[in-house]
Amino acid sequence: MHVDPEAFRQCFADWVASLGISLEGHQIAIDGKTLRGSRSKAKGKQAIHMVSAWIGEHNLVIGQQKTEEKSNEITAIPKLLEQLVIKDTVISIDASSRWPGIQSAVAVYSNHLVDGEKYGEVRHFISSLPPVAEQLSGIIRRHWGIENGLHWSLDVGFREDDCLIHSGYSAENLAILRHIALHLIKQDETIKGGIARKLKLAGVDDRYLESILFKTT
Repeated sequence: MHVDPEAFRQCFADWVASLGISLEGHQIAIDGKTLRGSRSKAKGKQAIHMVSAWIGEHNLVIGQQKTEEKSNEITAIPKLLEQLVIKDTVISIDASSRWPGIQSAVAVYSNHLVDGEKYGEVRHFISSLPPVAEQLSGIIRRHWGIENGLHWSLDVGFREDDCLIHSGYSAENLAILRHIALHLIKQDETIKGGIARKLKLAGVDDRYLESILFKTT
């Protein structure tokens, strides 16, 4: 609750750097998620919104920026990008943002079959990359990996929205801790099963917990 989030965020950045993962050539997906349990009506406190930068190939959040409302993503994203070395990377962001130097516009047509009923959907994208259909379609598909790889995992595996801790800086700092834990537990291949099962086992088996934290066998 009392840990300075700026200092803690720097510790997180140092930890990411210690992993030795080069960002060059990777796609960095940026998206926000509201921590619904961090809201307090009694204290007049709005739920915080965390904007995260995600590398799907490594199941790794490489940076995050807090904002008080989803509408503030457009100001939070430049602050988040300042934390990252983004040379020779592809940055994908949702529609809440603007991007300079537009070279291409894309329309993606998709069909869904639900209970025997067919539904069509058209989504539009803009890009500062040249209009190469195969490249852009791959970027679009990979961007939505942040929903399943990060947001869904936090909601289902860690039950993030059920966490009602909100005093001081606790909600923001716990979000950073979850990002670390998510990466570590997704690297483990010794136990079959989902995140919730691995978390439960780590809570009762010190040897398994240590193997995750220190990558021992």
